[in-house]
Amino acid sequence: MHRISIFVVCLSLLAGPALAGPTWTAIGLNVKTGKEAKLIAAMEKLNASEPGQMRPGTISLMRSVVDGASPATHTVIVSYDSRAQQENYLAKLFPSDEWESFQERLDDLSSPAGISRQYNLQSWGDESDDDMVWEIYAFHVTDPAAFVAALDKLMTAEATAGFPGQVHLSAVAFAGQADATHLIGVGYASEAEAEAWADPFNQTQTWQDYIAASRAAATQRGSWLLRTVKTWQANQ
Repeated sequence: MHRISIFVVCLSLLAGPALAGPTWTAIGLNVKTGKEAKLIAAMEKLNASEPGQMRPGTISLMRSVVDGASPATHTVIVSYDSRAQQENYLAKLFPSDEWESFQERLDDLSSPAGISRQYNLQSWGDESDDDMVWEIYAFHVTDPAAFVAALDKLMTAEATAGFPGQVHLSAVAFAGQADATHLIGVGYASEAEAEAWADPFNQTQTWQDYIAASRAAATQRGSWLLRTVKTWQANQ
């Protein structure tokens, strides 16, 4: 999943934990009607430029299929191995002429819809670039240990052995105005794959036990359905 999961915009600035490990930023965009191809072309041009070729992180452009409360039509998700790696690269990128040109093009094609930063905490399933459909769930967690334990028990249960996708748990560090603290991103190859797995699995006792444990530790704040449009792997 390129160390991404998922997209949430317009959550509030949260005092997130200073967690070690991969970090990813979600940038929400309202892309003008019919301008997606031109946005891809602008991102391709930046990626091929000298500063783009120095990029250590992975970039994915995601399209909103069902966007919940978010106003964004698209999300750009950028992942790095650490906050330091992100900071060092952006210090080189932002002063460049190529970045200024890209920003001007972006303003012509879209309007901003929010930005958030997350830390990847734990993952389950088989990570695959073939997974293109992402279900995102936002939670306000009151008992983090119990919340993580419930998800880990679910994903390591015997009944979950045939799960075809991947699951990523992230902590929200900085965002918009809601009180979501954690995100769960579930990736599938297609909506058909998601349906074929979830419809029977949601009838199992394993799933019912997870729902009860999760609800005791957290309150769901929203959900989104995204589809990957294009991914640019790290150039370094």
